[in-house]
Amino acid sequence: METKEKVFTYGAIFLLFAAIIAVGTVAALRDKDKVITELKITGADLLNTDDYLEFTGFTSNKSFENLKLSVIKARFDSHPYIKYADVKRNADNSVSVEITEKTVLAQIINDKSLYLVTDKRELLKLLNGTTRVDYPVISNLPDSILTTRDTIKFEKELKLAVNIVNAIKTAGESKIKLAEVDLRKGNEIIVHLENIAAFVKFGRGNYSAKIVSLVNAVLNERTKSRIDNALYVDVRYSNRIYIGNYEENKVAI
Repeated sequence: METKEKVFTYGAIFLLFAAIIAVGTVAALRDKDKVITELKITGADLLNTDDYLEFTGFTSNKSFENLKLSVIKARFDSHPYIKYADVKRNADNSVSVEITEKTVLAQIINDKSLYLVTDKRELLKLLNGTTRVDYPVISNLPDSILTTRDTIKFEKELKLAVNIVNAIKTAGESKIKLAEVDLRKGNEIIVHLENIAAFVKFGRGNYSAKIVSLVNAVLNERTKSRIDNALYVDVRYSNRIYIGNYEENKVAI
């Protein structure tokens, strides 16, 4: 009897170990199935895919293969150029990362560094590898580093410039490309357009009406031919623009 009991006991122990090994094997196989094999990036425009991967640290499969999707998303969301990232797992164990970048409207030089300006007036320091730098320039903003009052003035002028950039872009329907908004440290604003040598005396106030007048003049063939041969275009006066080469030789239209 004692021998039979020992055999039974050993047999039970053996079966228990076998079951544990089997469960461990199945769990290992399941864990292997959960390993991420690849990151598929879409939506990259301001930087290329490799630059985003370098920032996140996902430069090899081992760097992300066992991570949770929430961790991967958080890494991409932390990039200054990215508004948000949508992350999902695919049937082949790859992970799709759809990037939505922030909307850049212009660029400025502030504190001797070049920044991109978003539609939310956020300043993004220009990063190496940035693929687009053909945005309109906002120049001669007030200094922002001296006092709180200076910072408030800087923010106010930046908001004004972004609104002008956005309004000209919308009104021009891609037919007019803005090159620069010169705020002239709080003085009369000057605007420069691409492919038009004449500068625009834009002034201050009544901005919507001035933008409509400017856009209409540039898109009109008759006035456009005059503008092409002019030194400046003056839209500072209500319902009237002036085109001329010198202050004493202005033609009103």
